[in-house]
Amino acid sequence: MFYIVYETTNLINGKKYRGYHTTDNLDDGYMGSGTAIMKAFDKYGHENFKREILEFCDSIEHALERESFYVNDEWVRDKSNYNLVKGGRCLVLSEESKEKISKTQKEKYQAGEFKVFGYLKGEKRIPTFKGKTHSEESREKMSESKKGIPSPMKGVKTGKPAWNTGKETGPLSEAHREAIGKSISDKIARDGHHLKGKKLAMNYNGRTAPNKGTTAPRYTCPHCNKSIGGKSNFERWHGDNCKSLY
Repeated sequence: MFYIVYETTNLINGKKYRGYHTTDNLDDGYMGSGTAIMKAFDKYGHENFKREILEFCDSIEHALERESFYVNDEWVRDKSNYNLVKGGRCLVLSEESKEKISKTQKEKYQAGEFKVFGYLKGEKRIPTFKGKTHSEESREKMSESKKGIPSPMKGVKTGKPAWNTGKETGPLSEAHREAIGKSISDKIARDGHHLKGKKLAMNYNGRTAPNKGTTAPRYTCPHCNKSIGGKSNFERWHGDNCKSLY
């Protein structure tokens, strides 16, 4: 295996590109894979470039180190070259180095000096779009972008028929109502059911909801002053989670 640092020259305009390469065959024709040099290959053709070996190295780490010497800040700033970034950027780290970097970052995060996804330890993460709405222009653009795109479920067959296949629609028959009432009565009669033994009001099919005629308690949000029915609904959308806080 050969580890080399090379220089590729455009024979038409003289622009150059430097990099490192590992190969079993020094005549493999490789002349670079950077974004700018690849565009130049398409424009001028590979036959109008030549590669020269600047240095042989002992390992890939050594080649990357020497690449950083040949492709430095001054070389990258020179617009007569095809290199866009400094060399040695893809240096392969050892497991020991990776562990040290990971440990340092964890320690900084615990000390409140390092951000994860833009937040320090203990900071409340707030969605950036919360409380905002799309403009009419944005909605139209999103609508236009989705036109012509088929639904991901279009044409997909699950192999299961619809639950109401072959059934008649419309008002329930008297027999169907009685069957539903009996099913509910049987469930309540089972041991362990929370309504067993309780007297329920009667309705058309023999039973009704246990809370019929009662009024659910209401809660007033201290932030937006809205009156909300139901504790779970209040805790989910108001109180500490009220949109007016953001």
